Amino acid sequence: MSNSHLFLKSGFPRAPLQNGIGRVVMQLQRITFKFCKNHGASRGIREFLETDLIDFSKNNPGIVVYVKPRRHRSPNLTVEYCKYSKVTNSRIEMNGERQVVNCHNFSREEVSKWVTLLRTQSGNPTIRYRKLWHTDSPSIQGPWTPFTNRRPELNLAQFPRVKEAVEEKNKGFRKSFKNKNEETEEYRENKKRVKKPVVQEARKDCMQKWTEILERDEEFSQPLNMPPSATEQLKEIFRHQQDNAILENNRAK
Repeated sequence: MSNSHLFLKSGFPRAPLQNGIGRVVMQLQRITFKFCKNHGASRGIREFLETDLIDFSKNNPGIVVYVKPRRHRSPNLTVEYCKYSKVTNSRIEMNGERQVVNCHNFSREEVSKWVTLLRTQSGNPTIRYRKLWHTDSPSIQGPWTPFTNRRPELNLAQFPRVKEAVEEKNKGFRKSFKNKNEETEEYRENKKRVKKPVVQEARKDCMQKWTEILERDEEFSQPLNMPPSATEQLKEIFRHQQDNAILENNRAK
């Protein structure tokens, strides 16, 4: 149920009081079959009473069954639950819910389905759950975990495997720190020796290598036996023009 169902009352899931303490008390206590002996609308209930009523009463000895014939009245099922039952000296005080199900023109199968539904439910009215869990006395510690009742000394204790791992990590960090310091010193010395034009030439060489690698990747990434596109043709024409211009400049020099 969503919050849009404002006509429903909201609440938390609850269990019937004193259920399971000492003995289990079935929630359904009474069921009354009201029907007409002659009318066709009561045919399903009549068939259920003829075939399934004895088995139902044998399988559920804690439920009191009443059969109430009425002339020319619509058939129905009336059930009573012990919502808040008090068991005193093997006597149950009824103080619960009461539901009525109209069985007009029901078949035998439909009547049996409704009977099983009413037998298995608790009888509480339909409500919109605010949460799927609820407790009257919430715990201060929160939900239980495997680490709830451990000694607090273990929070600061270091186990053998943890110590070894920490020592290895520290050793690796020290080595890497020394290597980094040595690399920085070598880089500073080389930087002093190297001049600017040499650096520029090295950058140009790197750029040329990267352009060659990218061109190769583009060539290999293209599918085989495919005609070149218009943009590729324009690129080739532009490259030829650049090559011709470079050759003419070299000849003029």
